[in-house]
Amino acid sequence: MSTDRVVQPMVACLGYPVAGDPTQFVMSRIAREACLDWRFFTSQVEPEQFETAFRGVQALGLSGLSILEPFQQPAVSLLKSLSNQASLLGRVSVARREEDGWVGDHTQGSALMQLLRARLGGHSLREDGTMSPQSILVRGSRLAAEMLEGLTTTLEGDFRVLSFKNGDPDPDPSASKSTADDSTASTVQTVGYDELASLERPVRVLLFDGASMAQQPGKAKSLTKWLQQIAWATSPVVVCTHGRQQLDEGALEWLKGRDVPIVEELELMAYRAAVDFHFWTEYEPSIELIRESLEEYLQW
Repeated sequence: MSTDRVVQPMVACLGYPVAGDPTQFVMSRIAREACLDWRFFTSQVEPEQFETAFRGVQALGLSGLSILEPFQQPAVSLLKSLSNQASLLGRVSVARREEDGWVGDHTQGSALMQLLRARLGGHSLREDGTMSPQSILVRGSRLAAEMLEGLTTTLEGDFRVLSFKNGDPDPDPSASKSTADDSTASTVQTVGYDELASLERPVRVLLFDGASMAQQPGKAKSLTKWLQQIAWATSPVVVCTHGRQQLDEGALEWLKGRDVPIVEELELMAYRAAVDFHFWTEYEPSIELIRESLEEYLQW
């Protein structure tokens, strides 16, 4: 009798605090619907005990980890190997056990690309049949922009990533330089306020990956003006990684008036869960199922 299937694969979600995190609920729902005998559980770990907890996961023979903050950076040094995205960001959100050791990944970028493939619905063609150059403009983390630049080949079309300099929406004479001040080796072009209206690659995707502008005194009132400055492509999409609260009322009204869809945080969470589940199990779950599970858990 084979005992290969006697040991149930287990994935632990480690974080501090973990109250309200939907990982265990959503992943268990996916596994049940997929008829996969996997078990997911959540454990709150004191920050000073994280390495001990990680070694315990290894010793117990668990199959994987979902790593929440504040442990995504400390986990890097405990793993055998990292994906390109995790290496670039210096953070790990998921890990799995393989024969030669534990490997880690950060799945935010991959999840965003899957979301965009579903949202964008193909590329634009010019009259000569070539692909129309377009851009993904990132306002916030420059590391996020660099990570996404390495993933644009997974999108259908001619995309490049642009990083808005310093995340400052106000006109600034020093912001018109296209070279990065903080990362000279970067391949991501940095653009300033004065360049937004004359971009060679119009913006198809605008990604807000930072703090809420409404929470930054003196900045929210100029966000609408900043949006008006952008050279937009046809059928653009706005993604707010931390939800609509990243935009003030004026910006929301301006985007609504131009029929620019705003990707809800819940949608990105659903794609993130799908990528994570596939990372551990190689199974492709239903985005709709995940979204329904998240809505049920979070009561959105």
